[in-house]
Amino acid sequence: MRNASRIIYFWSKGFLASNESDRQQQRESMNISWQTEIAIYRFGAKNVYGEAQLQFVRKTNVGVVKFEQSNEKSSVRADSSGSRGKASLELFDAVLVAPLEAAVQLDDVLILEGQKLKVSSVHRRWGLRGRPGHLEVGANIWV
Repeated sequence: MRNASRIIYFWSKGFLASNESDRQQQRESMNISWQTEIAIYRFGAKNVYGEAQLQFVRKTNVGVVKFEQSNEKSSVRADSSGSRGKASLELFDAVLVAPLEAAVQLDDVLILEGQKLKVSSVHRRWGLRGRPGHLEVGANIWV
């Protein structure tokens, strides 16, 4: 019965909360198990060489959906020698779930467990039944 009254209250307030206390209640109802913390950096001002410098944005908790590192054989070696051997490529792929407040953007650099990742995709996922959504962040290794 408690959940039913919450849903009725939500629908009576509309899709968007009207005041700060309603927004706070929605944020608290997000029930994701955050597993680790990341630091978010963004390219900002340029140095004397014209290179963009990384500037710290914030730290935030994230949930890890996928975090894998693997080797894959390429189709052709770079030198195209007569041996036609296959080169070993190191691939890295990470999918993270972050709160909306993290405001992760494309090309941000994330530091997760000492690993630098560059954001290659950001998808906003919408919450259901009055719960806030989250960001699904795809990232690759960055050096």
